[in-house]
Amino acid sequence: MKKKWLAFCIAALVMTLALSSCLAVQAGDHVYFGHYEQDNVTDNGPEPIEWRILEINGNEAMMISLYGLDICPYSTSNTKCSWEKSTIRAWLNDNFYNAAFTDEDKKCIITKELTTKYDPAVTADPVTLITCQDALRIFVDHPDRRATATPYCTAQGVYVSKKFAPATHYWARNPSWEHYDKASYIAASGGVMKCGGPQVTPNYMVRPLIYFDLTSRDLETAPQSQQK
Repeated sequence: MKKKWLAFCIAALVMTLALSSCLAVQAGDHVYFGHYEQDNVTDNGPEPIEWRILEINGNEAMMISLYGLDICPYSTSNTKCSWEKSTIRAWLNDNFYNAAFTDEDKKCIITKELTTKYDPAVTADPVTLITCQDALRIFVDHPDRRATATPYCTAQGVYVSKKFAPATHYWARNPSWEHYDKASYIAASGGVMKCGGPQVTPNYMVRPLIYFDLTSRDLETAPQSQQK
């Protein structure tokens, strides 16, 4: 009887700790996780990546980088390209993933099976992009969807809008619903461009999106004064 009671107490404690970890952050919070070059001064090493928590579902936090971290074409080919076969998907889950996260960090990221509108394949990746549908559903309005580039991203030659500067375009996960050689993106204005832009465009920025396991570790929150 004592052994059963002890086992029950341990299980309850584990559940309590997991719940307290989940409640430590909430949707809308800004947190630090991983590192990537951002200030364009390589001598001081990569900087902590700041993320915005978009949603929390159970133990999963859906997080998007606050800034555009780099540039990459959606595809390097003018032929029809799905998200599954895209250049940017490969780049996110190889170049970016291995540069931004340590082996310990990677244990905290959920490899999520996802479907993408206008692409029939089910993909499973640790790093992805926001969909047009989620961008419309989660962000409050156009200004809320706007994003700017880091100094490093700017130095790579990112496109910057004249009208909405310093905001710039960033890719969404969806291929264009209308054009075989285009991909969807979020415009510098904050508009969701489902018809898309040329998928070979090299200078639209990338805002990686991940699903973080809230039971894996506590996240460091960014100072409230820095949050927009």
